[in-house]
Amino acid sequence: MKMNINCDIVYDNEAKSYLSGTSVTAQVHLTFNAPTKCRCIYVKFIGESNVKWTKRRHRKGRRGRKEEINTDFTAHEDYFSINRDVIRSEDGTEMELEPKRYTNTVSCTLPHNLPSSFAGPYGAVRYSIHVYVDTAGKVDEIFESEFKVWTMLDLNVFPHLMQPRSLEMTKDFCCWIWRNGPLNICAFLPCTGFTPNSQIPIKIECENGSSVDLSAVKVYIKQIASFHCNEPKRETRVDEQQLCETKLDGVPKHTTKTVEGVLVIPDIKSTNLTSCACIEIKHVLKMKGVTTGANANLFNEVPIVLGTVPFSNFNYNSNEMNMATGSSNAGTIVGRTTEDRNANINNEKEQAPPPSYSDVVNTTSSVEIGWNSNMSS
Repeated sequence: MKMNINCDIVYDNEAKSYLSGTSVTAQVHLTFNAPTKCRCIYVKFIGESNVKWTKRRHRKGRRGRKEEINTDFTAHEDYFSINRDVIRSEDGTEMELEPKRYTNTVSCTLPHNLPSSFAGPYGAVRYSIHVYVDTAGKVDEIFESEFKVWTMLDLNVFPHLMQPRSLEMTKDFCCWIWRNGPLNICAFLPCTGFTPNSQIPIKIECENGSSVDLSAVKVYIKQIASFHCNEPKRETRVDEQQLCETKLDGVPKHTTKTVEGVLVIPDIKSTNLTSCACIEIKHVLKMKGVTTGANANLFNEVPIVLGTVPFSNFNYNSNEMNMATGSSNAGTIVGRTTEDRNANINNEKEQAPPPSYSDVVNTTSSVEIGWNSNMSS
């Protein structure tokens, strides 16, 4: 059967890429090389997700021999399965098709809010067209063609993502009983919702009162994919991929400095899997303070969202400036030593009048904005 039929599917969208809720239209070209008897030829539009991996373990069998046992962990989810006829006899009986080329157009409207197409090491979300030939004795699949589906993720639906955020890291370095000043790093982000091709301005204030040089600050985004299986029992495997990275200047010991940089998100397809139970996608922005010598580095992270529709009337740079307003004298500490900065702060405290009662009651902290995390070394 397969050797007598050639099949080709031509989509109305050359990129084979569609939004959920829209229609997929394709021409099915069937070329018969010999007379073929069948009852019908039909196509099936299929949307599904599959997760699978194999665990191998050894045990002692009979007579003390080692035996290898393989256990498959699987999960499956169906989103739709829609049949469309290409060729069918009028009375449902078997017919003989002449050796020539047959062409028919098939169409299907995709459901809304489908999970986006995705492929990972342990599973995938796939959408495809399958061509079947129904003979009197059996049904043969002769062809399969895959297309992509994307679901929009509008960042404007989540206004809390527009709020600026800060990440803080602190480390005390000591040798035996000797301890010196801490290394404090505070990074400012204009928001936590982004789209591909975004340029994220990053501002870092670093007060290095220690005797250890901070050689660099690395900022990068990681995509974390979690694959969930439910057979034979619930288990999860995780795959991490780094999407982008930027490296900012370091800060020498006993120095306070402000450094700025830009993190560019590459032109990637934003994957929306909110309606998929088998696979979960998260994105985190991580920061790493790299120290010299054998000292432990500093780490912190904040969850972010990569969407497809950006914020309306939003400027990353202006929001970052608004967030920095009221923070620790960023304009006066660049490139100055810790001793000079402390002397400057003491002079400002002596000149400033004491706050009123209403000022104390209504004051809100601008160091952390809605998020707090401890440093892990």
